[in-house]
This record gives sequence, structure tokens and C-alpha cells, in this order.
Amino acid sequence: MTVLLRRLGGIVAVLVLLVLVLLAGLASAQSADMKAMAQQFGQSAKANAAALRMYSWKMRVEVTLKGDAKPAKLFAMRFDPDGKVQKTALTPDAPPAPAGRGLKGRVVAKKTAEFKEWAGDLVDLCKGYLAPSPALLQSFFEKVLTAPAPGGFVQLYAEGVIAPGDKLVYEIDPKTQAIHRILFHATLEGDPVDGTVEMGNVAGGGPSYAARTTVAAPAKKLTAKIENYEYVK
Repeated sequence: MTVLLRRLGGIVAVLVLLVLVLLAGLASAQSADMKAMAQQFGQSAKANAAALRMYSWKMRVEVTLKGDAKPAKLFAMRFDPDGKVQKTALTPDAPPAPAGRGLKGRVVAKKTAEFKEWAGDLVDLCKGYLAPSPALLQSFFEKVLTAPAPGGFVQLYAEGVIAPGDKLVYEIDPKTQAIHRILFHATLEGDPVDGTVEMGNVAGGGPSYAARTTVAAPAKKLTAKIENYEYVK
């Protein structure tokens, strides 16, 4: 569980910068209208990412498994001079549970190892959508469609981006070119996985950032929530 908490939090920390920069690749889209939107969006994204590097902040990561909310983890976050996210734990790790003995202990150990492996696969799956590579974004915009969304936003979405049946959505404000939400739907071992990132803005007209991220795997009765807050220069 500790590995899941740390790695999911790390993905969102990367998302804060990477998604905004990588989306500057929108200019490869095919239609003239999309290219114009791409250029505006790319310029806005780069400026936002540069401004965000001047801040430090806190991150809270919490996982709920089968109705049991695990102790939340808090981290101090910042960018180093090279633009890489640095994360410092503010809460200690819980002591490991004592190993059981006999057959019961071996069964528990096996289930624990299986869950760790699955959790690692879940993190890798989320990373593909929430910290996309330039190649993935190229694939996304080769298939992209648009649709209106409530509140005056516009959704840029595509299906089959990484795997058949998946869906990746960027919901943006057409006036400011700012990301409002990022959503994805995928499957892991045949089970659905859904992710939502809600963007926020630093107080006083500051840059946008990934304020709240939720990843849900209903078949495993697992929900992970990541919050970024208290941005200061």
C-alpha cells in the first residue's frame, strides 16, 4: 500500500508539469481550426508550466480499500533547479504488520505480493494516461474529436489511444485555453479503471495545477485520492 501511495502521488506531481508542456504538441493536429487552437493552447501551457516552477506546495495521498480508509500520506513538494519534482515525506510510514506463521501466514504473504504486483500495474496504467508521452499525444490528436461540455467547456477526446476501448478526455476552457479536467477510462486485467483530474488555480491569479485526482478500480473496491494545496513562492 505504501508503494501505491508514493507512486500515485509521484505521477500527479509529474502531471503538474508534464501534461501542460506536452500538450504544446497539439500543433500536429490535422484541421486548421484545431491547429489554431493548438498553437494558443501550447503557448498558454508553456507559460503556465514555467510559472508553476516557482512554487512549493503540499500533497495529500489517501487510499481506500474495501471501505477501509488507509492513513493519509503528506508530502512537501517543490521543483529543483533542473525542473524536476522533489518530494519530502511529512508523515512516517506505518510499521509493517507482523508476518503470520504456518499456512495462514503463507496465504497472507501470497495475497500481499499479488496485490503489490497489481498495484504496480495500476500505477503504470495511470501513468500512461496522466503523464502521457509525446507519442501518445500524437496518437490522441490523430483521433481527436470535440464535444461541448457543461459550463461552456469543450472536450477534446479520443478512444483507443493506448488500448482498445479506452478513452482519454481533455476538458478545456476555449476562452483561456486552460485545462479544466482530465478524464480517462481503461481496463486492468479486464476490470474497469477510471481517473479524473480536476485542475485548480493558485490564489491571486496564479498558474493552474492538478488540484484533485481520483483513481477508482471498483472491482478491487479501491479508490485513491491525491490533493495538491498550499502553493507558496
